[in-house]
Amino acid sequence: MSENNRKPTLAEEFGFEDERMTIEEIMAMEAEEDEDLEDLSLSKYAKMWAIYMEEEHPARKSFLILEGIWQETLQEVSTEAREMAQTLTDDYYKQFPRPKDDYMATVQYEYKLQAHVEEVIMRDIVYKER
Repeated sequence: MSENNRKPTLAEEFGFEDERMTIEEIMAMEAEEDEDLEDLSLSKYAKMWAIYMEEEHPARKSFLILEGIWQETLQEVSTEAREMAQTLTDDYYKQFPRPKDDYMATVQYEYKLQAHVEEVIMRDIVYKER
């Protein structure tokens, strides 16, 4: 492959002179991303996914940060979770009509709905490596 057709390395894209990054540089980049996370308006599921990735897949999280797609992925998770929650809620209301006369039955119904939606989102979105 000629020099002109060569894809630039990550270090070159970020403007580093040396391709090898120190652990301190990587940790500093991750700290900046974590600070930016606090500023974003993310759903609780996106925040839970970020914690899951930090605890279970730290190398993948570092890769997403180095590639510059961490925040974009967080936004995708947040959007997916919101859309799925709305879809699941609508489907649940159609499949199981809401009780009308009994207050406690209505409260129980809403708790079941919330538990169902959260369980599915946790399984299908939060605990998914991207």
